[in-house]
Amino acid sequence: MQFMIGRFIYKYNGLILLLTFSLGIGSFFLFPKLKTETSFKQFFPQGEPSFVDYESFCQKMGSSENSLVIALSNDPTIFNTEFLNKLKTLQALIDSMKEVHSSLSVLSLKKYSETFPGYFANRPYLQANHPERFSKDSALLYKDFEITQHFITRDARHTRMLLQLKDNLTLSQTDSLLKKIDRATKHLSLNKIHFLGRKYMESQFKSLISQELKTSLVFTLAFVILILFLLHRSFAAVIVPVICMGVSLLMLYGYMALFNRPLTIMSNLFPTIILIVGVSDVIHISSKFAFESLSRNSIAAMSKTLKEIGVTTFINSFTTAVGFLTLLTMSMKAMQSFGVDAAVGLMIAWLNSIFLLPSLLLRFKLARAFSQPIESPGWERMLKKVCIFTKTYPKLIVFFFLMITGVSAIGISFINTNNYVLTSLPQHNRLRTDYNFFDTALGGGRTFELIIQAKNNHTILDKNTVENIDKLEEYLHTQGDITEIVSPATLAKWFYSTSKKNAGWKLPQSKEEYDHLQSVVFSSNTVLPVKLIDSTITLGRLYGRVRDKGRKTIEKFYVSMNQWIDQNIDTSGVKFSVTGIDYITDIGHQLRIDNMTGSFLLEILIVSIIIGLTYQSFSLVLITFIANIIPILIIGGIMGFAGIELRGATTAIFAIGYVIAVDDTLHFINRFQLEKRKGLSTEAALQKTILHTGRALIITSLILLGGFAVLMHSSFGDVFMHGFLVSLIVMTGLFSELLLTPVMIRYFFNSKQKRERIKRSPSLVN
Repeated sequence: MQFMIGRFIYKYNGLILLLTFSLGIGSFFLFPKLKTETSFKQFFPQGEPSFVDYESFCQKMGSSENSLVIALSNDPTIFNTEFLNKLKTLQALIDSMKEVHSSLSVLSLKKYSETFPGYFANRPYLQANHPERFSKDSALLYKDFEITQHFITRDARHTRMLLQLKDNLTLSQTDSLLKKIDRATKHLSLNKIHFLGRKYMESQFKSLISQELKTSLVFTLAFVILILFLLHRSFAAVIVPVICMGVSLLMLYGYMALFNRPLTIMSNLFPTIILIVGVSDVIHISSKFAFESLSRNSIAAMSKTLKEIGVTTFINSFTTAVGFLTLLTMSMKAMQSFGVDAAVGLMIAWLNSIFLLPSLLLRFKLARAFSQPIESPGWERMLKKVCIFTKTYPKLIVFFFLMITGVSAIGISFINTNNYVLTSLPQHNRLRTDYNFFDTALGGGRTFELIIQAKNNHTILDKNTVENIDKLEEYLHTQGDITEIVSPATLAKWFYSTSKKNAGWKLPQSKEEYDHLQSVVFSSNTVLPVKLIDSTITLGRLYGRVRDKGRKTIEKFYVSMNQWIDQNIDTSGVKFSVTGIDYITDIGHQLRIDNMTGSFLLEILIVSIIIGLTYQSFSLVLITFIANIIPILIIGGIMGFAGIELRGATTAIFAIGYVIAVDDTLHFINRFQLEKRKGLSTEAALQKTILHTGRALIITSLILLGGFAVLMHSSFGDVFMHGFLVSLIVMTGLFSELLLTPVMIRYFFNSKQKRERIKRSPSLVN
C-alpha cells in the first residue's frame, strides 16, 4: 500500500509522458491564436459610477479615444510656404488612408462670418500658397486664438493636425497607419513630429509587451539553467526541471489562446511566476527523491517523496493560486484576468511536478543526477551554525525584527501615490518622449473634461447657463494649470464675433442674440477638437489640457474647483462634473490601491484558514502569519523611504510577495510536523528541519530571488518594480524563515509542552 503512488507512476509513466507532451505540442500550435490586449479600458474600474457616467457621456458626445494628434514644428515659425505646402501634402496623404475618418489642421480651419442673418460664409484662416497674406492671416488666427489655439502655438513654432480614426480599429491597423504616417513625414522631410492619442499609446504598449515577453522568457530560462547547473553539475538535473516548467508555460499560453484570454502588460510576469515558482517545487521533489533513493529503491523513494513533499507542494501551489485569485475582488478587468491566469498556470505547474517530473525521474533513473547538494558537507556546517545561533540569541533576533518592522511601519506612511501617466515607460522610449513634448511644449499631456448638464428645462445655450460656463472658464484660466480651454461659452463668443462686426471676443448681450445663437450653432461645420454640445442642447462639454503633475496634485485641484463652483455658480440650471479618460484612469489607480488592502487581507485570511485546517494548529497559523507579514511590511517601508511610486499595477506586488513567501514557511513547518510525529522533541525536530529543509529553502529562495531580479532588465517601470520589490520580499522572507521562525516555534511549542506537563503534574505548580 505504501508503494502505491510510486508503482502507479512507474507503471504508467509512458502514458503520462505521451499525454503531457501531446498537450504541450497542442498548446504550441495554439500560439498564433494568442492575442494581445493593451486597451487602457482593462484597467478602468468596471461598474464604478464615474466610469458608467463617462461611457454614457461618450456615447452621446463622442470621446477622444479614436483621436490622434500629430504635432509638427518649424523654425522660426510655421508661416513658411515650403513648410505649409508639405503640411498640405501630408494632410492629403493622410486623408487618403483607409484608417482615417477625417483630419483637421491649421490649413483646413475656417473663419466664419455672417453675411446676412442665418447665413455664414467661410474662408481659410491660413492659405499656404499666399505668403503675401501671412501677416493678415496670422492676425486672424490670433484674434480667435481661443479657437485656433488647438492648431497653433503662441510662438507659431508648432502646429497640430487632429485625426479622427475610424471606429474599432485593431492594433495591427493602428500600427499600419502609424508606419504609413512616419514614412510620409520622412519622405516630406518633416522630421520634427510627435504623436499623442490613446490608440498610439496602445500600439506602442503592444510593441513593448511583445518585446518584453520574449526577453523575459529568454532571461528567466537562462537564469534557471545556470542555477540548476551550478547546483547539480548534471545535464539531466538541468534539462528535466526546464522541460517540466517549459511544458507548464506552454500549457498556460495554450489555455489562454484556447479560451481567448489575451496577454496584457501583467503577462510579462508569467514566465517568472511559472518557471521560478514552479522550479521551486521541482527542486523540493527531486532533492527529496534523491535523498530517499540513497536508502530505498526508486519506487519506494518516489512514494515516500510524494507522500511527504507532494502534499506540501500542493498546499503551497494552492495557497499561492488562492492568493492570486483574491485579485478577483478588484474592480479592474486586467487585475482579475491576471489573477485567474496566474492561478491556472500555478496549478498546471504543480500537476506537472507531480506527474511529469516523477515519470521522467523514474523512467530514466535520474536520482543520482540530483544528489550533488545532498552530498555537500558545507551545507550541514552552515545550517548547524544557523540552528545554534537561533537557539543562543532568540531575544536578539526578536528585537532585530521588531525594530526593523517598527521602522518600516513609519516608512509605509510616506508611500508615494501621486501617480504620473507614463512613469512606467523608459526615459528614451518614443511614446514617453512624445508625451513629454506635448506635456511641456503644447499645454499638457493630460485631458481635462467637465460634463455640463442643463437642468430644470434649461438648455446649454441659455443666457444664464452660458454665463455660468464662462464664469467657470475664467476661473480655470486664472488657475494657470488648465490650458486650451473650449466650451459652449467659447462657441458662443466665436459666433457672436462673426455675426457682429467689431463686437470683439465676448458673449452675446441680449436674449434675442442667444435665441439666434441656438438657431445657428448647428448650421455650420464648426472646427473644434471635440464635440461641445449634443443635439438636444441639454448636454455639453468643457475641454482643455493640463500638465501631468501627478494624480494627487490634480485631485486637490478638483476639490478646490468644486468648492469654487458651489460658492460662485448658480447650479439651479446647470451641473458640472469631472470626467475624461485621464480622470477615470486616476480613479482606477486609487481603486486598485484601495482594493489591494481588501484583497490582501482576504488573501491572509484564506491562507490562514487553509493552514489551520491542514495542520490543526493555531500556533502554526500565527507563526506563518508573523514570519511572512514582516517581509511585506519591510518592503512597504522601503517604498516609503525611497519614494517608490505605488501605482495601480504595482499593488499586486504584495499579493504575489506574500504567497511566495508563505511557500517556504509551509515547507518548513511541514517538515517540522513530520519530525514531531516521529516522536522527536521540539528541539530535535527543529534541528532536523533546519538541516534538511534549510538547504532547499536557501536554494529555492536564491532561484526566486534571481528569477524575479531578472525582471529588473525590463524597460517597463512597473515590471522593473515587480522584479525589484518581490526579490527583496524573497530575500527578507528567507532571513525571517531561517532566523525568526525557529525562535517562534521554540517559544510556542515549548510553552505548549510546559502547559501540558503542568496539566499532567499539578504538583509542578508548587
